[in-house]
Amino acid sequence: MLAKKESEQVRLQDQRIIQQMMENEERLQRQREAEFKARLDKIQAKMAKMADTVVKNEKDKQLQEERRLLAMQTEKERRDLQDEQSRKHRILSQNQLVQN
Repeated sequence: MLAKKESEQVRLQDQRIIQQMMENEERLQRQREAEFKARLDKIQAKMAKMADTVVKNEKDKQLQEERRLLAMQTEKERRDLQDEQSRKHRILSQNQLVQN
C-alpha cells in the first residue's frame, strides 16, 4: 500500500513537471513569436521608409525635370520675343531709310 501511494505521488509529480515544462515551452514559443514579429515589423518599417525615399527622390527628379523644361521654354519664348522685336525694329529702320 505504501508503494502504491508512493507511485501515485511520483505519477502526480511527473504530471506536474510535464505540465510545467509544457507551460514553459508555450511561454517560450510566444516569446519567440513576439520577437519574430518585432523583427518583421522593424524590417517592414525600414522597407516602407526606403520606398518613401525612392518615391520622394523620383518626385524630386520629376520636379527638377519640369523646372528645367519650364526654364527652357521660358528662354525660348524670351528669345522668340527678342527676335520678333529685333525684326520689327529692323523693318521700322528700313522703312525710315526708305522714307528719307
